[in-house]
Amino acid sequence: MIKRTVLALSLAATATSSYAGSYIDTTLNNSFATAASINPYFTTAFSPDIGNAAGDNTSMDGPWVTISGQGNEASDYFSFDIAQEGQQVTLDIDYTMTHPNNPYGFDAEVALWQQVDTNAYSLLDWNDDSSTSAGAGGSVHDFDSFQVLNAPAGRYIAGVSRFFNEPNDTGWSAESFIAGDRQYTLQVQVSPVPEPESYAMLLAGLGLIGAISRISRRRRMFGLCPG
Repeated sequence: MIKRTVLALSLAATATSSYAGSYIDTTLNNSFATAASINPYFTTAFSPDIGNAAGDNTSMDGPWVTISGQGNEASDYFSFDIAQEGQQVTLDIDYTMTHPNNPYGFDAEVALWQQVDTNAYSLLDWNDDSSTSAGAGGSVHDFDSFQVLNAPAGRYIAGVSRFFNEPNDTGWSAESFIAGDRQYTLQVQVSPVPEPESYAMLLAGLGLIGAISRISRRRRMFGLCPG
């Protein structure tokens, strides 16, 4: 409980403006060097859209920020720092197919990188499709993406792109980009790693999400659903 309080205070200390909890991305974030810092926007307030792999609301478990992004014919990147050990990062793409200003939708993918040296980053993992049970209120389509990763103290980059190919240590290739009229919401949460019994349930949920993702990808390969 003490660790959770310390983390919340460290990330929420700068989130005292009216923008706490919400970041509207209007810049061209098409590289790690131009990634927008979301450190000042973390909050510990309640949100109906912050959840775990089972769909339970976790907005009170750790600081989070909601990023409202729009395509600019490029991939988007967002940087943030974790000052304390024993944390995990949850990334959740919402509303890509149902955004009120997004009539056409798009199939998004999300990824997380950790900085390992000056101007050098290591890809930790990425996710294309997820089940609608992963996340919370905004997760309503199986093209939404979701991932949870353990995150030691350090600097991180969260990225969003259109499903086309896999990212690598330098980001996505030019062929993966978000069209200029497509909008999305990215939920980023930093929270303590769950206790062992909770972690076992989380792993089971992530395993189910992975199986559903593989089925969805095979369906696309055979033309059974749109990409």
